[in-house]
Amino acid sequence: MRSLILGAVLALASLCASAADLPSSASGDYVGGGWHCRLLAYAHPVYGYPSTVTEYRCTDPQTNQRYAARTWWGCPVTQAYPEVLYPWWTLVLAPPPNVSMMVASVSPGTLTLVFDGSPVVMSLVQAIPSPAPYTCGQTALRFRVFGR
Repeated sequence: MRSLILGAVLALASLCASAADLPSSASGDYVGGGWHCRLLAYAHPVYGYPSTVTEYRCTDPQTNQRYAARTWWGCPVTQAYPEVLYPWWTLVLAPPPNVSMMVASVSPGTLTLVFDGSPVVMSLVQAIPSPAPYTCGQTALRFRVFGR
């Protein structure tokens, strides 16, 4: 049992160590492995707090439309816990099953997504300007000491 817990902790630590910021400039249409996905990343303050949103609109190899969105407090990162791509208003009696999706990595012109555990390298076919660009990066915490 301890080895199972230790393995889970080490796996989580390795994911956290390799996480990278997902910039708003990554917004665009990507194609690869039979998938077509549109990624929109934009700033969307909630109650005055800096937050961002990532939206994914994908078409799977069977032409099912899928959608996911997440609000982040700060900058979105790769290697986060998986999203669920839900069927988008499927007009059939038996809708397709949900698909688990995670952003593995992002680089200029390339987005690697993991669908149900299978990595798919996708190429940028059309860049889309972010509706509300944001900047990421480590910001130093500042503390104010009163009375000095």
